[in-house]
Amino acid sequence: MQIVLAFVVIAVFYLFLLETFKTFNLNDFFCFFILFFILLISTWFLHELSHFFPLWLFSKQKPDYRITSVLLRENADVSKIEGLISYLLPFLVLSIGYIIISFFVAPVLQITLRIVALIHIPMCSWDFLFSFRLYKSQGTNVRLAHNKLGKLFETIFFHY
Repeated sequence: MQIVLAFVVIAVFYLFLLETFKTFNLNDFFCFFILFFILLISTWFLHELSHFFPLWLFSKQKPDYRITSVLLRENADVSKIEGLISYLLPFLVLSIGYIIISFFVAPVLQITLRIVALIHIPMCSWDFLFSFRLYKSQGTNVRLAHNKLGKLFETIFFHY
């Protein structure tokens, strides 16, 4: 799924954003690269934080925050709708938010926001996959939790 989304990102870049790059001067390129790396790194942290706060709010327990993931505590769980919200929130807030903001800023920041948004979409592929699995799970009383298996965690859906 990440490969397919990456190809879509590359296609969109060449179709829509390459023309804007042709108008940049050397100073614009320097600003672009600095903004790009700052925004890309901050997006990674913001992505995980946008999982963290809804899970904390819904489960009423502080989740485990790691650089690459946010996990519910072993004795915590959330409902199906709450799980879907916490899975899809980073995509909705960051990717779509960056694209909307890009319509109101200077051209250098505009293209930076759009490229980071396009890179962020494949970063959300696991979130899309788990959202789909959670959505397709049968029943209205499905809850989301993490089960500790040795040193690993596994996402589980269970009925109550």
